[in-house]
Amino acid sequence: MNVARSRKRWRRLLRWAAGAGLAWLLVWYALPWCFPWPEELNRAPAPAAEFTDRAGTPLRRMLEGDKRAGAARALEEIPDALVQATLAAEDQRFHSHGGVDWLAAARAVKDALGAGRSVSGASTVTQQLVKMVHPRPRTLWTKGLEIMTARRIELTWSKDEILAAYLNRLSYGSFAAGCGEAAQTFFDKPLRDCSLAECAFLAGLPQAPSRLSPWKNMAGAKERQEWVLSRMLALEWISAEEHDRAAAEPLRLVRQAAAFRAPHFVDMILIDEPVPGAAVRTTLDLAIQEQCERCVRDRLARLAENNAQHAAVVVMENATGHILALVGSPDYASARGGQVNGATARRSPGSALKPFTYLLAFQNGQSPADIVDDLPVEFMTPTGIYRPQNYNRRAAGPVSLRAALANSLNLSAVRTLQAHGGAAALMEALQSCGVSTLTRPPDDYGLGLT
Repeated sequence: MNVARSRKRWRRLLRWAAGAGLAWLLVWYALPWCFPWPEELNRAPAPAAEFTDRAGTPLRRMLEGDKRAGAARALEEIPDALVQATLAAEDQRFHSHGGVDWLAAARAVKDALGAGRSVSGASTVTQQLVKMVHPRPRTLWTKGLEIMTARRIELTWSKDEILAAYLNRLSYGSFAAGCGEAAQTFFDKPLRDCSLAECAFLAGLPQAPSRLSPWKNMAGAKERQEWVLSRMLALEWISAEEHDRAAAEPLRLVRQAAAFRAPHFVDMILIDEPVPGAAVRTTLDLAIQEQCERCVRDRLARLAENNAQHAAVVVMENATGHILALVGSPDYASARGGQVNGATARRSPGSALKPFTYLLAFQNGQSPADIVDDLPVEFMTPTGIYRPQNYNRRAAGPVSLRAALANSLNLSAVRTLQAHGGAAALMEALQSCGVSTLTRPPDDYGLGLT
């Protein structure tokens, strides 16, 4: 009886084991094929869009999200030291797992239970690659999608293909995406020339590119580099002598000042074409652009006591309509409206419309010598009383139309417009000249339109 009962238990155990094994095979080898392949992986990382002036001088270089990416490197072009340093920092069992590191996952769960919160990650290189090409909100469902997609990648690509795709997309901070661009950004040298110390330094940055930026936190970046070297030593990927030599090697960082010229002009291009895919040669003439920028700064410095803070300049080539220079503000980085493009922003045209008011008067038979009363006046409008004033807040008295225009007198312009058809007549004249931005009814603008 006991023998029969024991055999029955063993048969149940075997059936359970067979069922579990079959379920595991289905989940691990069949289910991943039900998840879509990340199409972004079929495309090489987008080349950096580089904007130049008409002579080829760089204006700005950027990628989507403002990350600069160099040409994609095959794994053979990437130093073994960087590959090993990256795996030591991010995924030491990369070559032995199938997309999920279950040991690391168990350790992360244990640490989280002990601390009452998530304190360490367990994402493999393959899972991180999925995050790069498919960023999603961080949820348990997202984690499951990433695991299955990572498994799909592991079943389709070789480990070398996965590593190459990862290292060519990894963000190293300072707007550098990809290991090749990182070497240029931080050391101003080809990737193949990077030493073990430099490779370990680069491999440490992706953990927290902003916090570990050497321009802001060199001590933190150096500490991370030494940790990466110690991991490589513990894994016996480098010798103690190599570790000590790399840890002691001084890092000669070269801060690359990325070109950022004619910012408002380039922004205008990006509004129409958010991420052009290659070099974009523009019509801008950088010499004229820089001269205009100096003129704006010098003129505003002289007008500072008059509270003049902004100016804009556009220089166009009449024969072609090409923009040769465009200054949208005196300082693009200023918190006081620096990024507002004064060349294109819709705003009151000031006195620019007054000549059209006097054109109406001349078309109706008046002459530049005729007199207009530049005296205080009030007008009733649907929104209340309109009291125009001159800039100096003083009335000039009787003046000729010639003098009124030359001195940009507001009272004279309003009185002249009232006598020659009001806002409706001025709008019609402006629209006949091609002005298309006056879209409201004439009464909305009133006599103040001039």
